[in-house]
Amino acid sequence: VTETDIATEGASGAFSAGERFTVSDLIAAMLSASSNDAAEAVAREYGRTAFLARMNETAARLGLVRTTFSDPTGLSVLNQTTAADVARLLDALARTHPDLLAITRRKTAAITELTSGKTRTLAATNQFAGDPTFVGGKTGYTDEAEGNLVSVFRVGGRDVIIVVLGTTDRFAQTKLLLDWVRSNR
Repeated sequence: VTETDIATEGASGAFSAGERFTVSDLIAAMLSASSNDAAEAVAREYGRTAFLARMNETAARLGLVRTTFSDPTGLSVLNQTTAADVARLLDALARTHPDLLAITRRKTAAITELTSGKTRTLAATNQFAGDPTFVGGKTGYTDEAEGNLVSVFRVGGRDVIIVVLGTTDRFAQTKLLLDWVRSNR
């Protein structure tokens, strides 16, 4: 982790310059605690330009025609997508990398700094983490976009994806939609 990584907006993960983590621990920090510092560290280590190119290539391969990534954190207003593309992305992720969704189901994530061997516990930003019907999802927030949340819930034996964008209460809005789905199945 470098000074540049931790200069990124937000302090989730409580990282310090010079710390070393496995990529899997940084991914856990990104997905569970929504750490922008971890996202920048992973992108930097991969090669930031190549990382963004790979993100955009993957979006194109998945048919996310209205999605463009311009930074690895989601903070830039140049990142663009639609609710339909976000749902397609989560559906593909659920089918091909359920292990990543499993990270988002937990209320906490434990990561270990490699030099010191010290483990820290990060709290999930997602209020649905720990809910037995929650398959997984990801939170997002910027001042411009407000609160965003994409979630997969198991309802009546099938997975239901709910995407909420641009709201001041992403969890309440998601719960309203989830309650509607449950009562209309």
